Amino acid sequence: MIPPEEETGSVLATGIADMYQKLKQARAITTALLKRVGTPGQCKGCQRPIVWVRDANDHGAPYDADGVSHFATCPKAEEFRKR
Repeated sequence: MIPPEEETGSVLATGIADMYQKLKQARAITTALLKRVGTPGQCKGCQRPIVWVRDANDHGAPYDADGVSHFATCPKAEEFRKR
């Protein structure tokens, strides 16, 4: 018989592994989508490659190639924030 604490740990580990796999799949889908709908560019602050995506209101948002918002990863993001 498996002690309850070991069984709970096993269930948690399985759940975490499943969530991690789903996150990897979502990132792959996001990356493929960015390549189709985005416009390649370069950040004026850090010079890294980015992909611009426009929303329904024609506002542009920069993303890294892996689908993460470039505002979250750019070391010079503060320079672009509206005051």
